[in-house]
Amino acid sequence: MSETLNLSSDDPVAPFELAGRLARLAAVLIDALIGIIPGVAALAYSGGLAPVLKGQPLTTQQALLVAVWSWGS
Repeated sequence: MSETLNLSSDDPVAPFELAGRLARLAAVLIDALIGIIPGVAALAYSGGLAPVLKGQPLTTQQALLVAVWSWGS
């Protein structure tokens, strides 16, 4: 069952093109900024925002909550 795709050069179909490095970097940065919002909300909900702002480390439970909540959004 080997079929070949017969596209002539007259077809108005553009070739598939991947995003460039700069576009991918921009997408990653935008995704990271979007992920910060639920992460900060998770910290505020768990009571961990004030200690973080004072320079204290997160507990394991708070770190997992932030990771799961940010990843799930």
